[in-house]
Amino acid sequence: MSSSNVFHSVRRRQAKLGSSKERRRLLLESLEGRRLLAANGGDESPGPAPPAPYVFDIPGTGDPAVTRAVVADAQLQIWDEINNELLDQIPLDCVTEITINGSIDPDNLIVDFSGGQFGVPFLYNGAEPTSEPGDQLTLINGTTEQVIHEFADQSSGQVDLIGTDLTQTITYTGLEPILDNLLAANRSFIYSNNSETIDFSDDAVPGDDFNRIDSTAAESVTFLNPTNSIAIFSSGGQDIINLETLDSLSAFPTLIVNGGDAVDEIRLRSLNASTTATLGGDAGSDLITIGSAVGSLDPILGVVNVNGNDQDVAADTSDSVTALATTVTVNVTTGDQLVIDDSGQAVANAYDVTSTTVQRTGSPVINYATIESLQLLTGTGGDTVSISSTAASGFANVTSGDGDDQIDVLATGDGSILTIDAGADVDAIAVTLTGANSLTRITSGNGLDDVIVTNTGTQSGLAVDNGADDDLVTVLATGDQSVSRFDLGAGADVANIRGSGNQSVMGLSGDGDVDTINISSNANGTRIDPDGNLSGNLDAILGQIEVDGGGQTSPPTVADSVTAKGNAVAVNLDSGDALNISDQSSVTNNTYTLDTTQFQRVGSPTIAYAGIQLLSIETGGGNDSLTITNTNAATSTTVSTLAGDDTVTIATTGANSLLVLDTGVDNDSVSVVGTGDRSVSRVITRSGDDDVDVTTTGLASGLDINSGTEVDVVTLSTTGMQSVTAIRLGAGEDVVNVRGTGAQSFTDVFAGSDNDTLNISSDADGDRIDTN
Repeated sequence: MSSSNVFHSVRRRQAKLGSSKERRRLLLESLEGRRLLAANGGDESPGPAPPAPYVFDIPGTGDPAVTRAVVADAQLQIWDEINNELLDQIPLDCVTEITINGSIDPDNLIVDFSGGQFGVPFLYNGAEPTSEPGDQLTLINGTTEQVIHEFADQSSGQVDLIGTDLTQTITYTGLEPILDNLLAANRSFIYSNNSETIDFSDDAVPGDDFNRIDSTAAESVTFLNPTNSIAIFSSGGQDIINLETLDSLSAFPTLIVNGGDAVDEIRLRSLNASTTATLGGDAGSDLITIGSAVGSLDPILGVVNVNGNDQDVAADTSDSVTALATTVTVNVTTGDQLVIDDSGQAVANAYDVTSTTVQRTGSPVINYATIESLQLLTGTGGDTVSISSTAASGFANVTSGDGDDQIDVLATGDGSILTIDAGADVDAIAVTLTGANSLTRITSGNGLDDVIVTNTGTQSGLAVDNGADDDLVTVLATGDQSVSRFDLGAGADVANIRGSGNQSVMGLSGDGDVDTINISSNANGTRIDPDGNLSGNLDAILGQIEVDGGGQTSPPTVADSVTAKGNAVAVNLDSGDALNISDQSSVTNNTYTLDTTQFQRVGSPTIAYAGIQLLSIETGGGNDSLTITNTNAATSTTVSTLAGDDTVTIATTGANSLLVLDTGVDNDSVSVVGTGDRSVSRVITRSGDDDVDVTTTGLASGLDINSGTEVDVVTLSTTGMQSVTAIRLGAGEDVVNVRGTGAQSFTDVFAGSDNDTLNISSDADGDRIDTN
């Protein structure tokens, strides 16, 4: 007989009465070498059938069925679990693969490994129904090193068991839930390239050591916790992975979650103390959030490691700071984002932030790497945040919420962006140093806030927005070629500027209320004493400064007057924003200039100003020269030249303005070329042999000269029409030369306690040697 194959169909009658469904087992036997012998020679029996695929159809009864597949006595057995009835069995060595087909009823196939592994591929076709409760796969009584669930879609996939004692692949289709009761060291869940939402949480029974993982594009699996690790891989697609509260008995030490390609979101809501979580974004610009749904790190009891990995979408974040038409712009790649959310906390907490870690005191550390954007959200208690460093060329944000917070910025990364939002209430923000080419933006919000800046990086940008209420800003220094901007906002704010970097620029602006800006090496204004006690110098002011008070005014008014012959000229000026500049402790001979827009110590950068109602300037203790080109109308200017043989020239003053010049001790020379109409000017020379020369004064203006002690010479060339001039001589044998006075003007000369000389003539020129 020629060689041939014959399929043998073994039919077994349905055990359950009333059913016409049959099960078939197909066996393929080779007939090669068969022959018919003579009757007296006996029959030759055929050889054993070779292994073949095994197919079993679960009978449909109209009711849910529970069917169990198990290996027993080297036999593959199929049991009806509800009726404890053996439905079929076959020697396992006769089977090359196993296929179990579900009925139209809800079926639960139990794959039982109590008798060992099946050793051949296992396929379960759940078939109908496709909606809940649907068909179920249950795995029991097995121990293995690795269980891998790989999902193809909402109802199909495969389970791979990999271990020394148990290795098995189970493929399934048409399922709804899976119950995995196997003992495993490690479990992995691999999802498809579909965009999906994956939820990992406790199952319905607390304290049973089972958890559940589900997806909008894959089968749900309820499983016994492994002893070592759980890994979740979302593969491609834009996925959301929610890591919720797990069973209280979950004790596996390692949780690995990888978002795969595309833009994914991983939300770690809870983590048991015994578990270390490693969260990875893989390709794509991913968002990883750590904190409960109500914004708390309390449920995060284990260590967290975050790695953004590669990202395909390189969205940029740009920020800039501008002052005096100079701009610093920093661009960083947003990329992968890590959000640490403790915003729901109402109690005070302390946080430490570095370029690789974030830790709330008393909580496990959160490590991160290849994260382009970091955000820390703290609660409404009085929180403390210490930022030791941030990632170079990265973005970081700290939002501390309401509460009396303390935020310390010790350093930031080069080329980075750091934004701080301190929220409402009384906050204190201290910046020790920022990175080169970096940008730091601080919003202190409402409340009595303090901002202290020790220094900033080279070519860096710093922007401070103080918000409402009375805030206090102190700047010790800024980086070379840096740009700083301080928006003082509403409230009676005080800014103390002690230094600025070489070729740097700094802008300060007020808004809404009366502000005070102090510029000096020891500027120390407070809320109680806004002007402070300035006695420093301008040596550390190495960059340009621009001050815009905003032009805010408020009572009380500044009033002063000059009276002569019973006639008075008075000014009543609105009080408002104040600018105080002091070079008092400088002992070198300096030259200064002042006009309506800027003040400068020659050889040093300019201090530009606008919207200032009260201007106060102190020069140093050397033999200084000061030229006042002009002052602003309807404003008050006070100039003190202090010690030294100083020379002051007043070209003119603003209309309806007030100028008070105090030349201090030593031998000073003051030249008043002119004053503004309806203005009041007061010159105080104090001790020393001082000279005061007046060329003219403004229309209806007032000039008061108090010559102090020693031998002083006052020369009055003329005065303005309808002006009032008063000359008050102090101790010493003083000389007054009056060469002319304006029409309808009034002039009084009050002699001092010694022998003074008054010369009245168009060429009066008495001096100390020749008083007449």
